[in-house]
Amino acid sequence: MRPDRTSPIPQDGEEWEGYAIIGFTPHRELAPFENARWKKAGLNDLYHELPVVPNEQLEWFQLHHFKEGRPVDSAIDLSGGPHHPRDATYVDWLRNKSAEIPLYTLGDWPEVPDGIPYPKKEVYKHFGSNYFTNSISFMIGIAIMRGFKKIGVYGVDMMTAGGRGSEYGYQRPSCEMLLGWAMCKLGPENVIIPEESDLLAAAYDYADEHGSRFRVKMEHENEERQKRLNGVRGQKNQCALAEAELVGATNANERWMRGWMPGDNRPPNPGRAPDANAHKTTSGNVCLDPSSLMARSRWGGSVPRAHRLNGSPFPSRWTASGLFWMCHPARSGAISRERSAPQAPK
Repeated sequence: MRPDRTSPIPQDGEEWEGYAIIGFTPHRELAPFENARWKKAGLNDLYHELPVVPNEQLEWFQLHHFKEGRPVDSAIDLSGGPHHPRDATYVDWLRNKSAEIPLYTLGDWPEVPDGIPYPKKEVYKHFGSNYFTNSISFMIGIAIMRGFKKIGVYGVDMMTAGGRGSEYGYQRPSCEMLLGWAMCKLGPENVIIPEESDLLAAAYDYADEHGSRFRVKMEHENEERQKRLNGVRGQKNQCALAEAELVGATNANERWMRGWMPGDNRPPNPGRAPDANAHKTTSGNVCLDPSSLMARSRWGGSVPRAHRLNGSPFPSRWTASGLFWMCHPARSGAISRERSAPQAPK
C-alpha cells in the first residue's frame, strides 16, 4: 500500500510479518532480505550497499534539509547525515524512486515531487514528545504507529562520537527510548536487535566490571585494527625501499653526468653532448700534442667550442685520467695498430 500524501500513516502493519529498518554498519547483512513477508526500509544513499529488493517490499527515508541555493540537479547537503552522497545523481535517484515506492522526505520538496512529507506532528503527538534526534528514531516511530507485529533494526549502532557525517552518540538514547516503547507494545521477543549491535546493550553488568562486554568488544576491534596497522606498516616499508632505490638511481645518473660533462651546470642538451667519435683523428695516433690537435683535428681546424673541456681544446670526453690511459705506450700502440693508415691533410 502506498501512503496517501494527505494521510501518510497507513495501518498496513498487519499485512506484513515484520518491518526491517536497515542502516549502514556491517550487521545490516543480517536483515531478512530473502523473506518477502518483511517490509524493508532504507535511508539516505544506502542503496549503494543493499542487494536488489523488489519495490513492493521497499520504502525509503530522506529526512534531511536540502541545501539552499544549490541547483536542483546537484547533490544535497545531508547536514547531520553523510557528509556528501556518493552518487552525483542522488537527487535524480530520489526523484525517480519516489514514483515507484513510498519515499518519505522532511518536507514538501520540489526536487522530489512524489515524495511523502514525514508526518512529524502526528508522530510527536502520538508519543507525547519530540525526542526524535535522527532518521532511525523517526523510522521506528512510524513503524510502531503502523501496527507492525515485529520490528527489527539492522546495521545501526549509534556509537561513533566524531566529526561531521558520523553517527553521534547523543542520537542513540532517542532510538533506545523508542525501542523500549516497541518492546512494551509488541513484547521483547518481537523487537529484533542483532547481538553485534550496540543498541540496548550495556558495556557491563552493574557492579561487575570484570565481565565487561565493552572490554571484549574493544579487544576484538583492536585485533582487527592491528591487522590493518601491520598491513599499512608493510606498505610503508615497501615505499621506503622504493624511495631508496629511486634516490640511488638518480644519484648514479648525476654522477655519470658530472663525469661525462664536467663543468656543465646547465640542463642536458643534445647539442652539448660529447661526440661519440671525438677521440678519432686523421693522424692515426691517439696520443697527440695539443698544438697538433689544433691544426690536425678531424674538424679541420680548432676544436669546436661545444667539444672543449673547461676552455681546453680537448674533446670533452678526454679527462685527464682518460688521456693518461690512452697515451700509455702499450695502449697507444694497440690503438695505433687498430687505426687505418694515416691520410695526408688536405
